[in-house]
Amino acid sequence: MLRQDPSARIFTHDEWGDYLIFSLYPKGRVFVDGRSDYYGDDFETKCLDVLSVKADWEATLGRFGVDTILLPPDTPLAGALKENSRWHSIYNDGVAVIYRSTRKIAGKTTPVALLDSGAGRDREVTKTTASDRAITRKFKDFRSETQ
Repeated sequence: MLRQDPSARIFTHDEWGDYLIFSLYPKGRVFVDGRSDYYGDDFETKCLDVLSVKADWEATLGRFGVDTILLPPDTPLAGALKENSRWHSIYNDGVAVIYRSTRKIAGKTTPVALLDSGAGRDREVTKTTASDRAITRKFKDFRSETQ
């Protein structure tokens, strides 16, 4: 599922981030992986706050342009996303659930350069990517078929 959209900006916990780098690189990019010393304490704290659904977790995801989230279904963040109208489950096999932002599904993206300078992050991970028009067309086709 994640290989179908190489422009996805994926948030997951660090262990799965390691695997995603292994399996999706160079096309796919992940938000964080097991190299916590590389990212620094402040960034690691923000990741833990998102995973724990602490205050401003949505702002942190938005700041970095995250549009796809991969987690085990029993995590606090997965529960919060399930109840949040801005995120939709696009895959769930009982081991992993993938949520995609409503904006991403609709084909709307916000350039990361407008959200943050990317300071303290790998520039390759935080650079702006173009939206995938094929996904937008598929979504529009799907919506017209279901109406």
